[in-house]
Amino acid sequence: MKFQITSEMPPDWQEACRKSGAFFHGHVWHDILRNSFNMDTVYVWDKNNRNGVIIDIFRIFLFRIGYITFPQGAYIDGSALDNDLIQELLNQHLGKKIHLLRFTDKDIHLTGNYDYNVSELPNTVIYNLQEWNIKKLSSSVRYSINRAKRSGFNIVESYDSSLAADIFNLYASVIRKNRGNIRYSENYFSKLLEYGRNVENIKCYLSMLNNNLIGFIVIIIHNDSAYYLHGASDDNYRKDCPSYGLMNEAINWAQEKGLQQFDMMTSPPDQPSLVKYKEKWGGISFPTKSYSLNLNKPMSLLFSGLVKLNNLIS
Repeated sequence: MKFQITSEMPPDWQEACRKSGAFFHGHVWHDILRNSFNMDTVYVWDKNNRNGVIIDIFRIFLFRIGYITFPQGAYIDGSALDNDLIQELLNQHLGKKIHLLRFTDKDIHLTGNYDYNVSELPNTVIYNLQEWNIKKLSSSVRYSINRAKRSGFNIVESYDSSLAADIFNLYASVIRKNRGNIRYSENYFSKLLEYGRNVENIKCYLSMLNNNLIGFIVIIIHNDSAYYLHGASDDNYRKDCPSYGLMNEAINWAQEKGLQQFDMMTSPPDQPSLVKYKEKWGGISFPTKSYSLNLNKPMSLLFSGLVKLNNLIS
C-alpha cells in the first residue's frame, strides 16, 4: 500500500508542509476549519515521497462530505491529484466514514470503475505574476481603480475580529444576491481574522469609509501562489468601485511578495460576469472539473437529492 491513511497527523507532515509552503495542508488552516465547522480530518501520507493530501470531512446532519485538500485540491508539494490516489482511497472502503468524496482537478483521468458525477467550473489565474503590470490592463480597469481612490475609500490591512459580523454580512449579501449557498459563518470569519494576526499566509484588506466597512478581500499564500479566497463589497457603493481598489491592492501585494501566480479560483458556472471581472485583471480562465464520488451510494444520492430540492425552493 503506497499511502498511509490516519486520523492523526503523520510525524513528518508539518515539516513537508513547511518546505512546500503548503498552507491548506497545515495545522493553522485546519484549526480554523475545525473551530468553525463540524468536521473531521483524515491524512493520506506517502512516506516514501514525503507527500500527501488531507481530507476534510464535513458533517452535515446525517451526512459525511469529504473534500480532498479543501479548497485547493492537490498534494502538499503542489502536484496534481492522480488516479492511483483515488483508487487507493476507494480500496480503503471509506464509505462508512465518507459518504460523498469531492475534489477539483484540471487534468486527472479516472480510469477505475468509479461511481461519480462531474461538472465543469471556470477557474481564472493570473500567470507570470512578476510580469503583471496595471498599465497592460484595459482603460476601464484603470478608471475603476482611480474612481475608488477618488471616492475616499481607505484601504487598510486589518485582522480586527470585532468586524467579523460586518464582513460576514457583506459576504452573505453577495451570496444571496446571486442565489448561492451561504457556506461560511460569522464564526469562521472571526477565526480567520484571529489567526491572521500572527500568520503571514493570511492577508486581509478592508475598504473603509468614515469608519464604515465598505468591502473586504482575503488572500491566502499557498505553495508559490496567492489565492483569492473571499471578497465582497457593499452594493450601495458599487458605482464607486470599491472592489477594484481592493483587488489592485491584493495583486500588488502578492507581486511584491515574489509569488508566481494569483489564483482567483473557480466561479459558479451561472455567473459569467464574475469570470469576466476576473479576466479583466489579466486572468486566464480554463475549465476545472469538479468530481463527486459516491462512496456510499444510498447516502450520497439522498444528500444530492436534498441539495437539489433546497436549490429549487430557495
